[in-house]
Amino acid sequence: MMTPSFAAGSPETRCGEEMSNENTRLLIDESEREAASTRTSVSEALSSAGTIGSVLKSIAIATVSVAAFSVALLKASSSSSTGEEAMSIAPRNLGLSDLAHLGSHRRRSMSFSDIIETRNMLLPEQKRMPTHLTTWSEEEGWRSWTIAQNGYPENIDDRSTGALMFLDAVMPREFGDRFTKGKDPFHFAWVTQDYPQDKCVGELNGCPTLPSKMFSFGTVPKDKWKVSGLEQAPTLPFAPCIAHAYDPKKFEQCDWFSAEREDPDLPMCANGKRLDIVEHGENGESFDEIFDNLINKVVWRGSDWHYLEQYADIGTVDANRFTQHAGLCEPGVDVDKIKREIFRQGIPSDLQGEAWNCPPRLRAVLLSALDPDKFDCKFSANNMRSPQSNCLENKLPMFDREKIYDNCDFEKFKFLLDIGGGGGTSWLSTFKFLAMPGVLFHHETAMRDSFYDDVKPWVHYVPIMEDMSDLKKQYIWAMNNPDEIKAISKRATQYVKDAIKPSGLKQHAQHFVSVMQKYIDSYSVDPEDKDLTTPEFVAKYGEGEISVTPYTGVGDVYGSE
Repeated sequence: MMTPSFAAGSPETRCGEEMSNENTRLLIDESEREAASTRTSVSEALSSAGTIGSVLKSIAIATVSVAAFSVALLKASSSSSTGEEAMSIAPRNLGLSDLAHLGSHRRRSMSFSDIIETRNMLLPEQKRMPTHLTTWSEEEGWRSWTIAQNGYPENIDDRSTGALMFLDAVMPREFGDRFTKGKDPFHFAWVTQDYPQDKCVGELNGCPTLPSKMFSFGTVPKDKWKVSGLEQAPTLPFAPCIAHAYDPKKFEQCDWFSAEREDPDLPMCANGKRLDIVEHGENGESFDEIFDNLINKVVWRGSDWHYLEQYADIGTVDANRFTQHAGLCEPGVDVDKIKREIFRQGIPSDLQGEAWNCPPRLRAVLLSALDPDKFDCKFSANNMRSPQSNCLENKLPMFDREKIYDNCDFEKFKFLLDIGGGGGTSWLSTFKFLAMPGVLFHHETAMRDSFYDDVKPWVHYVPIMEDMSDLKKQYIWAMNNPDEIKAISKRATQYVKDAIKPSGLKQHAQHFVSVMQKYIDSYSVDPEDKDLTTPEFVAKYGEGEISVTPYTGVGDVYGSE
């Protein structure tokens, strides 16, 4: 069987304008490799230095990286020609993000073999989340496929129908000139994974650059350098909404994130996952009056789910496994010991390299159990794929089994907490809470959904640290600053109103459109391959290990939940 691995490449770099001089690229490539080697040496040396080493490790590696890349830039600029057309690099134009991205290459061309290599580099796949191909040829038009590993059961994708709608709406309308008679075949790959499962994403140095773009309708790292080449398409719940905005006659109004009533006999908050935008009361109350009368508690409901478990430094198991592993289920454990263990910072030294951080959801639930006048955060028991109980329940209230909260319940609270799940974000809660009268307490994690660039901390939400350690502090700040949180809530609601308009949804698609245009410009097919069908491309470049089957969507637009 083909073994997926990250092969060392020859990364090119960018910094403001593209560096076109071949000598420049070679010099920077060489320095980047030297930097990677030095980072590894520093990491190994400091890893054996105990507590002090762990504190200094990140600083040292970052310093080495910046220094090495700076040297590369100086070499590059000194080796360039001195004429008017020569490349010049001004230090004032460089930021840390520029230096970080110097290791991500920009290939002049990408091929089908690059797509297959990229797919293999992103293994393992998650259940229900295989890699797909979308293809075009003059003979077959647009088609989508699922890549399957030969000899293994097919990984059935029951959650990507909305992604197909998006591609069907956007690709021919935004890039129609490319896909006409006489043009070469075209292929690109996409996924809907919760988050990249490769352990290197959670490591300091990240992963080597992907040889081809991979478009993800799921959650991706905020730091693009972690998996350079993984590009975010609209997060899955937005995909059918955008399709409807592009072509309302062909595609029905989306259920999630719609402000239209599904059942006119029910209040808007009871209309499933549709948005509950409240700007005035049913009896004419103003927004300010509604806001002032909201319950002064932080509310959260959700499954006991693991969190970025593949990433040892920040990931966690679910609360059920954590409490058992921490010895909190043993007889005689009192509440004081539970508090010490759950609010402990970091991972014990004997467990370094494993995802034994305290789950952020557990921390919020315990805080609520200890201070119920300020917090109403509990696990729900409606997701049968998650743990339905916890050994600590006989000492502390943790689950809400009496009611499944809907928008009508959440809209009564002033502080609405989202907490990232398996992929590090909360697809549904974050956006719907932005629309409500209460203010969003947003869990800031290493991952992102596609609308995150549009919302800002302290402008549209109150930020909460990844480990939930500042949740109580942010609650106290919010209670002491009622005018500011009211303004934050109003700005968030206005953002949502603008975002779900057809114009806002089309704008949401523009990052994908921009990156796809660059991909289209860089993609090429060997002349000898121009008459191959997609299965024949896969047979030629897949080394006999993979095959493709047509994919037309399975089940509901949003999949099973």
